Amino acid sequence: MAAVARRGVEGRLATAVVRRCGVGRWATATAAWRGRRISGRTTNGRTRGGTRSCGEGRMTAAAARCRLVGVGARLALYPSLAYNVARNKMEADFHWWDQVDEHVWLGAVPFQRHVPRLKALGVRGVVTLNEPFETFVTSKAYQDYDIENLQIPTRDYACAPSLENICKDLKFINRIALQGNSTYVHCKAGRGRSTTVVLRYLIKYKGMDPKQAWVHTKSIRPRICLTSAQQKAVTLFSTINPVGGDIPSQSSAGVVAHHRPNTRQIQPDPEDHLEL
Repeated sequence: MAAVARRGVEGRLATAVVRRCGVGRWATATAAWRGRRISGRTTNGRTRGGTRSCGEGRMTAAAARCRLVGVGARLALYPSLAYNVARNKMEADFHWWDQVDEHVWLGAVPFQRHVPRLKALGVRGVVTLNEPFETFVTSKAYQDYDIENLQIPTRDYACAPSLENICKDLKFINRIALQGNSTYVHCKAGRGRSTTVVLRYLIKYKGMDPKQAWVHTKSIRPRICLTSAQQKAVTLFSTINPVGGDIPSQSSAGVVAHHRPNTRQIQPDPEDHLEL
């Protein structure tokens, strides 16, 4: 044992482990010191026996926060829906949906009675960002009206659609547009999750930067509002599809739109097959 101890720090570590835990843990401790992971027992150089690693602690905290947000979303669903329905009936400018451009509509969660109205507007695709508990029209109900439905469940309030899912959304919208039709993008209120998708659409297919896309959409649907996570997701997307610019802060998002940049016709994108 004295010979092992003279091999420096690794030897001293091994000696301590052997004395406390026996020879069985010596190999694990030595491998961990060398940067290896044996059977997933070590993380960040610390054993998991009775003490959570830093990475595990962060994951647990994130999962707890996600669950808490989910509970809040369920509790707020019907009160917020009632609020939106009431304002829609009482205020002429509080629209359930708004047309962002010739191929995209942005709005709140549709009910069954809305489906034939959407078809009459030329909508042949619906992107649903709601979770199942906040969805009131099934894919089958859309199919009965020859409308395709892409479902990308995304948690309300704190989350943005992932880059992978946004790629699916945009390819879906582009395919419907190439057929000369429109897509309805919605979440619960048509403010955050769905706006994230629409902004990315304007960046990728209409040549806008994030600020131009935000101000244009805000001028059409004034009540849109992004969480910090959603703002970061749009800005990150713009760096992958380089146009540049940042989304203005919520307080400084102008009511008057900038002059809309020249928009190109929707065309097949050779890069659409690439994963973001």
